[in-house]
Amino acid sequence: MVTVKQKFPPLADGTVDLAAWLNHFSQYRHLKDSAQILRAARFTKVMSQGLTTFYGQSCLEQGLEMADLLLSMQLDTETAAAAIVTGTARQTRLSEETLIEALEPSVTHLVQNVLQMDVLDNLGAKDPVQIDRLRKTFLAMAGDIRAVLIRLAERTCIMRGIKHLNPTERARLAGETMDIYAPLANRLGIGQLKWELEDTAFHFMHPDTYHDIAAFLAEKRTVREAHIANIIKQLKTALEAAGIKATVCGRVKHIYSIYLKTRRKQTNYDRIYDCSAVRILVDTLENCYAALSIAHELFTQIPEEFDDYISHPKPNGYRSIHTAVTDQNGKTLEIQIRTDAMHEEAEHGVAAHWMYKESGDVSTRQEARIRFLRQLLAWQSDVAKEHPASGMQITEDTVYVFTPAGDIIDLPKGATALDFAYRIHTGVGHRCRGAKIGGHIVQLTRPLQTGDSVEIITVSKGGPSRDWLNRHSGYLKTARARAKVAHWWRMQEGDNAAPKNTEKKTLQPARPLKKTPPPAAPPEKAPAISDIHDFLTRIALCCNPTASDTIAGYITKGRGISIHRINCSNILAAVSRGSKRVIPVTWDKKIKTEKKHDT
Repeated sequence: MVTVKQKFPPLADGTVDLAAWLNHFSQYRHLKDSAQILRAARFTKVMSQGLTTFYGQSCLEQGLEMADLLLSMQLDTETAAAAIVTGTARQTRLSEETLIEALEPSVTHLVQNVLQMDVLDNLGAKDPVQIDRLRKTFLAMAGDIRAVLIRLAERTCIMRGIKHLNPTERARLAGETMDIYAPLANRLGIGQLKWELEDTAFHFMHPDTYHDIAAFLAEKRTVREAHIANIIKQLKTALEAAGIKATVCGRVKHIYSIYLKTRRKQTNYDRIYDCSAVRILVDTLENCYAALSIAHELFTQIPEEFDDYISHPKPNGYRSIHTAVTDQNGKTLEIQIRTDAMHEEAEHGVAAHWMYKESGDVSTRQEARIRFLRQLLAWQSDVAKEHPASGMQITEDTVYVFTPAGDIIDLPKGATALDFAYRIHTGVGHRCRGAKIGGHIVQLTRPLQTGDSVEIITVSKGGPSRDWLNRHSGYLKTARARAKVAHWWRMQEGDNAAPKNTEKKTLQPARPLKKTPPPAAPPEKAPAISDIHDFLTRIALCCNPTASDTIAGYITKGRGISIHRINCSNILAAVSRGSKRVIPVTWDKKIKTEKKHDT
């Protein structure tokens, strides 16, 4: 079991000397700016006087320990600041106004996201209130990876201190950790926390078995260390001779992992090859396989124990080569081979490549967000299988998509981009004329998929089409959006003239019941329309261009040229199809506009 003790320098009154702690902390964590952390720590010290966690640690010390753990995972100071405040905010029920007054709004928001996850500690019977809380919690988790990491750090600190609790409470927390938090760390690929959470929970859930395995490892420790040292020496010599720069080290398998392997393979501890293992870290992918070749030349491979998680990564993103070998004395062990970057990901998982607030390629950051969302969905599915009455099955018929700002929106499976528009705002839905997913224009009837990044194209004026109410047209899936469209038409036509469904195949812009006057004529100084003075033109109602707009023309069949805004979704769609009917035009005082609008 991993135990980490953080020492906090005291003042004369016994409280933490924050200045001394931060000075030391900043040096060994290489912090460039610690002001945000100091502000959070001072606030917590004042607000938490006399308060301790339920396992006896002061709220301030728990927060400082969490900050240390998170910064070891290369998280930012904003995350560390939020971690320091979280426990105190929970116990004292600090208001949002108080937090914002003392801290930055972004830190306050992060603290609130973490506290919202408290529902995970009380997965009770399945009921509407519980499901709604879980849904909101999931959205908060998916919206910011840092909230999840703070919660995992908090649970790790709790597990380090539960030895001070009564057996019943220890068993409850251990079971909760094994069922929810360790699988979450595993799904996110955070080995550093996964192993500690599993070993600590296993220790208190099955103390006899835990001590049996620990005793076995301790008994063989001297022999094992000598054996590993000899293997390391041979590997280093061979790798250096081949010109491969590598770090070679030994490690002992985690106790819970040994237990699982004995169960899975129905064998005893002596037959578990990787109770002890050697890890080779190299600089390039090519050298991973070069090092593998050298290892197999030195020792005899056990083919059935070979796994290439580089070519075929685990679902949580873990990448490494695992091979079991027998040395010259007939002893077996496992050798793991990976790059330094792969090792960083194996230890810190999603945190290692989460580029929060950093400059860089937007598509890469979006891929990281989508990967994180899918990992959360996989974890939620695991929990639902283990706890069918928890209400965690809420994701089975739900898709989760991103707004352009990076927020997460949940919608029923089969929902379209138009449903998304109405979920954002009723006005956005009414004025929606197109959508982009991943930067590409798509049809409004396209069903959304989890991970889609959706952008809605709107016009400044206009309303919904009657076609949107036609169930066969495929525009709307949600009853909420359909109700908003129906309400708009009732307002236009009167309560006694409900809109009728239509079977038209094409999207028709909305037209009010009353006749709309034609648009104002372009100003006298407007530039001439290029080469179309003898053509009939119409103002397109879908985007209602005015004299101040940049425009484009669309050659219709038998109705002249319709004039659109240059960014009109219909024009953009035509261009994306490669249509030759779109032509460049500009305003002219001689423009011929029919008295009625083009539809």
